[in-house]
This record gives sequence, structure tokens and C-alpha cells, in this order.
Amino acid sequence: MSMARIERSRIATRWVLGLACAVGGCAYVPVRFSVSEPVASVRDDYPIPVPGKTTIPDELRYSEAYVERAVVEALDPHRVPDSEDVNSLDEVPASSWFSGSAEPSYGAFHRNGPPALPLREVRGDGPPRGGTRVFVDREEHRWEIVTSEKNHPGMRPAAGAIASRLVSALGYYVAESYVILVDGAPALAVRYPSARGLHADREAIDLGPTTALGTRLDDPNDVVDHQRRRTLRAFGLVAAWLGLDQVRARVLRDVYVGVPGVGFVQHQVVGLDDALGVGKLIGIVNDTDVGRPVHDPWLALGTLGFAPKESLESSATPFAGVGLFPADVRAGAYRLSVPFPATIEAQLGDLYWIGKRIARITHSRIGEAVSAGELDPRESSYLDECLLRRRDAVARYAMSLVTPLEVVGLVPTGAVAKRDAPDGTEGPVFGVELDDLAIRNGFERASTSHYDVEVFDERGVRLGTTQRIAPRGSAVRAYLASSLLDERGYVIVRIRVSREASTASRSVELHLRGSSSAPLLRGVRH
Repeated sequence: MSMARIERSRIATRWVLGLACAVGGCAYVPVRFSVSEPVASVRDDYPIPVPGKTTIPDELRYSEAYVERAVVEALDPHRVPDSEDVNSLDEVPASSWFSGSAEPSYGAFHRNGPPALPLREVRGDGPPRGGTRVFVDREEHRWEIVTSEKNHPGMRPAAGAIASRLVSALGYYVAESYVILVDGAPALAVRYPSARGLHADREAIDLGPTTALGTRLDDPNDVVDHQRRRTLRAFGLVAAWLGLDQVRARVLRDVYVGVPGVGFVQHQVVGLDDALGVGKLIGIVNDTDVGRPVHDPWLALGTLGFAPKESLESSATPFAGVGLFPADVRAGAYRLSVPFPATIEAQLGDLYWIGKRIARITHSRIGEAVSAGELDPRESSYLDECLLRRRDAVARYAMSLVTPLEVVGLVPTGAVAKRDAPDGTEGPVFGVELDDLAIRNGFERASTSHYDVEVFDERGVRLGTTQRIAPRGSAVRAYLASSLLDERGYVIVRIRVSREASTASRSVELHLRGSSSAPLLRGVRH
């Protein structure tokens, strides 16, 4: 996936909007949100029979990436729909795909703990991939053991342990991973299959890889096409942060949680030992990347996959325990070496959503994750610095795509001081308090930022004139005439940020219901 596609999309969008203005008078037809409370969790855990086990060979993965998606859809273009697993406040509610946690936490990750020694090797239930063995511990729990590369001891186990904790902190269900010693060498122990989240005490059955397209036909709870899930669309930016060059079939997997017949399917992230540039390094050094095609799908098609591959830059890996993981990343140009269908369809709001979650991962959280890799101090220090700098780079990029305002609260009429009312406003006002995340995170300056505020009725007719406001630090307060909401019961507030000579491509759109004395926020779109 290329983030450059997002940049081209922004330019194309401006052309389309310009054409629409010329043809249809630039009519704005807004969506309308109901009076209901925002959905906090999705019931997709109704009891179902145990589904069949899926297998996704690399040949099928390449076919989907380079033919079905890249070629066929290029000849049959269509408007990419918005993500369908998002609630009215532009957040992803809790489900079998995502924990829905508001803040980063490792508490749910350490549920079962490392394997109980001794380990006993067993035969796997499928063809083993290179460097992976299957063991059961003293309590008969199954563990996938990923061994070290010959010339890079500890590199792959460390990457898996570190990346797993960081992805879990973002809210995904991630299999527990620990660095242990196997035959005297560092290895990564991955607890799989195992239920995660609130259901971690239940039994789990491996169902194989998560399909990239469509839904599981044998799971009636799975009703949203996977390429239209924000959690998967946003994974490309997660990959940019963590230096994951592919979303292989073994990374996204399904498990059946509970007693057969009364359980449900949970979707997990498993085995991130290719992260932190490890997969890219191993593929280049060993030339064993399963015949991976080149980045460009048209070049791959035209050369039948025989175009030259990348070469190794020795300066990009300063330590034996670190992969090709430089401190700087161009998030807008980062691409997966094999396109992943969902990330190709990522919208600006999807990238902003994951970008603000990545920004919440504190330096101390990153340090905790890095320490789990059990590398030497110099390698740990290097990875800590890289992860911190890359975190800021991808978050800054995501917040530059939209107007990065988050609603802090609504101020009813009567609670607004007269001095806060906008100049020229007659009568009482009510307010909307927001926080500019780009300023809060130090990516932008308040002194060079201002916001244009427009108000519309539910049919998209503008009410009044555009109001221009300035922030106080990262705080943004928009005050509106009480009559706007009192007379209609539903108004739409659109706010767009400008910084120095540039204006954001997207406004934030707030849908308010009720009255100015008791306003209700019922919809947000970035």
C-alpha cells in the first residue's frame, strides 16, 4: 500500500468537488444522525457452530493483491465507501475485532503469562513455516515457537514481543508473545490459539487466517466486508510505524471462542516477528521471501514477477538484533510490499483515527514494550528512539489529513460568559469546546492556526455567515447563537483549520440535537 495514493486522492477530490460546484451549484446534502446514544459495543458474539478452518496460500494472496484488486478495479473504478464498523462519534466500538478501549493499556495483554516450563515439542496441525515449531507447556497449552535467525540472534523474537505489545495497546486483540530460551537461544513463544479480551478464560480453536476480502460465509456474525472495516483499513499506518512490510496470512487469524456450538469467532493479530524491519531484512539477505512480487502491480504483471528486487543497505541495520528499521519514516509514502486490500481502501478519517491512537502511546509504554524484547541496552535504546520518532511522524501525517479536532464538551446557554460571545452576536449563545490534537501533540503551533466555522440545517442550507476563531493553546471554543438550535432542533457545525498558507482537506463535522439549554452531540465525522 502507498500512502502516496492518499495524497493523489486529495488532489482528485478537489477536482471532483470543483466539477460538482460547476454542474450542481455545489449542493451540500448531509447525513442525518438519530437521537439514539452512540453505539459503544457491537453484539457479534452470538452462538454459532464451529466454522471450518481456512487456508490462504501465498498464490491466492498475490492474486487478490495484484489482479483482483489492482487490475480489475482499475478497469472498473468506483467510489470507495466509508468504513462500516464506525459509530456515530467516528470511533470503532468494541466487537470481536477490536477491544474498543479508549486509552492504551497492556493490562489485557498479560492475561495468561509465559509458557509453564518444561516445553514438549509436538507435530503442528499444518505445514510449518521456516523457523517455527509447535510446543505444549506443562499445562498442555499450545505455543508457536519462532526461533532466531542464524546471524541475528534475538532479532526476530524481540520484534515479535515488542510489536505485539504495541499493537495490543492500540486496541487490537493480539496473541500473547514472550521471549524465552529454546536450546540455549532466544525464541519467541506465541500463545495460539487462545481467546483474548474479556473472554480470555475460555477455550479457543484455531480457524486459520482471516480472509482479506468479503466475509466468512460460515459466520453469520460477520456482516461487514473486511475491506470496509476501519480496523483493517488503518493497519497500513500501523505497519508504517512498526516497520511491517507485509500483512501475511499468518498475521491476521480467526479463533473460535468457547464451547463448540455456543461460541463465536474472534479476530486476532498473531505473530508480528516480521515487524521492526525484520521481515524486510530477512527477505533481502536470504532471498527467501516466497517469490514475493515487486511493489508495483503493473510492473509485476508485465514482468511476470521477475523484476529486480530491493538491495540491502548495510547502514540501515546498525545492530545484529535490529532489522531494517531506520528512525525516520515518510508515512505518506510508506507502502506494503504486497498490497493488502483493506489498506488500499483507507480513507482520510480511517488514518486519522489510528493516527490519534498511535499518538496516545506514551514514551513509557514504548519503553515497556522494548524491554520485553530482552535485547542488549544499545539495541533497546536504538529501538526506543526509532519507535518514538516514527510514532510522531505517522501521527503528524495522519493529523495533517483532516481537521484534527476532538469534542471536549458542550456548553449550554446560561453557562457561557457574555464576554465569550462572538462579536456582533445578538441574544444568548451556547458553545462547543474542542481540542486540536495536532497542537496538543506539538505538531502544529496555535499562533499559526485559525478555524472557519459554518452552521447548516439538516438539509444542508447554510445558516448565517462564516465565523473565524483562534485557539487558546490547543483549546478551541466555538460559540453559536442559541436560536440556531432552538428553532430547528438539529444543526450541523462544520469547522476547517488553516495553518499558515495551507487549509485542511477535510472539515470536522458535528451534528447537534436538542436545545441550546441542553445540547446533545449525536454525530461526528472527520
